[in-house]
Amino acid sequence: MSEETRSADDGPVAGNPAPGGADGRTGVAAEETGGAGTGGEAEGAVATARPGGGALRVLRSLAGFLRPLWIPLLAGLPVVVVTYLLWLAAGNRQYAVVSHAVEAQAGWVKSEIARDLDAREHAVEVLAHQVAATPPANAAAWDSAAAGLLSAGDGVRVVAWLDASLRPVHVAPGDERHLSLFNPRDDDLRYGALDEVLGSARPDRGAIVTASVALASGGRQVMVCAPVLSRGRAMGYVLVVTRVRDMLDAMLRSALARGYTAAVYEGPYLVYGPVWLEGGPEVQYANDVNVHAGALQWRVRLWPSEETARALESRAPAAILVLGMLTAFLLAALVYVVRAPRARV
Repeated sequence: MSEETRSADDGPVAGNPAPGGADGRTGVAAEETGGAGTGGEAEGAVATARPGGGALRVLRSLAGFLRPLWIPLLAGLPVVVVTYLLWLAAGNRQYAVVSHAVEAQAGWVKSEIARDLDAREHAVEVLAHQVAATPPANAAAWDSAAAGLLSAGDGVRVVAWLDASLRPVHVAPGDERHLSLFNPRDDDLRYGALDEVLGSARPDRGAIVTASVALASGGRQVMVCAPVLSRGRAMGYVLVVTRVRDMLDAMLRSALARGYTAAVYEGPYLVYGPVWLEGGPEVQYANDVNVHAGALQWRVRLWPSEETARALESRAPAAILVLGMLTAFLLAALVYVVRAPRARV
């Protein structure tokens, strides 16, 4: 066996270091160093993916952005507060002014409705006195006496002469007995309302107004009834029938022409006008008044139309808000400009 072969079997040949030599230890160290570097990168990745890390960076960026602005914002804050308080005061003042105007208009409407009902009662009483001197069989005289009420233009549709048992003797116009407003199928409701008011009235009392009666055909009617007296006894009654919508159209014509909207309630029922809750912002100024006449009890709710509300409202609240916010912005901008050179230094 040669020396070269023994050298290869016994150990490494010179010039070919063994893996376990000094250089081999260096390789192991390098591997350990590389492993440590990989572990550091992993820890950095874990730190980056830590929950809330992104939010913290955003907050730091926002704080850095707002740092030069907080003093200008504080300088404008008192102006904003004063502006808000002045805007509230101006808004409350405006609400009080508009509400007072609507309240005055509602009071005027109440007096107009009461005056109209009084006039209707007086006209029926006058007709009852004329009927007392007219023979029941004289239909021509009756038609002539009733024509004045029918032509008054206040919504009167039927004038009837009833006997003591509330049965019709004469009806003007004659064909209304067969129409919806004075149709016999509504007699039970109609005479029930009459019995309610006449049962509690003195025989010598003047005209009295009934509550509205809902017709079978739809709609409502109000009746004004006055006794026909003979020697202090009621020998019959004069009855004037008016559709509620026609009556209220005549009563509220002036208020509607002034730019107001009205809704009339009788108990829980809306008998005239739009639904209040379906109105615009102007319904905040609504004012209610109660009207009582005989058995009739109405609640009239009045509020301005959109155009009337704009005319009554002032521009002061909007002007105060705009000018105040503009002043606060300009003041904050001025403070920022003055402080900018110092911040750079």
